[in-house]
Amino acid sequence: MLKHFNLFSMVLAVSITIALFAVCAPGAETPPANVTQELSFTPLTYTNDQYSFLIQYPDNYKEDKSKENDTTIFNAVGPLAGNRIPVLTVNIFDADKAADQGIDLLKSRSGSDIKITPLGEITLADGKTRGKISTVAWYNNDAKFDMRGLSLGVIKGNYQITVTITSIFVMYNEDKYMEILKTFELK
Repeated sequence: MLKHFNLFSMVLAVSITIALFAVCAPGAETPPANVTQELSFTPLTYTNDQYSFLIQYPDNYKEDKSKENDTTIFNAVGPLAGNRIPVLTVNIFDADKAADQGIDLLKSRSGSDIKITPLGEITLADGKTRGKISTVAWYNNDAKFDMRGLSLGVIKGNYQITVTITSIFVMYNEDKYMEILKTFELK
């Protein structure tokens, strides 16, 4: 059942997978944001001074510092399934090493049937920063669940910031996840 489900491992693997594809994804451009839209959720803000960005996320998500590592700098879990779903992760990759890092990590994970779908580019909350959006679907062999994630990749200097929101396929809410990703801002 869910207590044996290692969702974080799969989210991390998917974040890295999407890092491989987000910077290469072709797609239609969206117009710059002219007006700040009101959010459908009460936001908390994660700010990272080292990489100079912020992102807002719903206040019913709980930060989980135990999942942070060399590439995962922020992790928060949503209110579903006992505060385990969805999972919001922020990863930092060296732009020139993201592909190698992603391939190595994916080989060590139990996901299968991974399908990446580039959705295109979006303009972020600052009205000028462009990011690449992708979805990823896969099967989690450990948990026996179909998974789905929505990811944003932004290149800044020599690194890539990748923000991914992942859930069990039947609980996936692309509109809500896109609303969260669009709050991302470079400072």
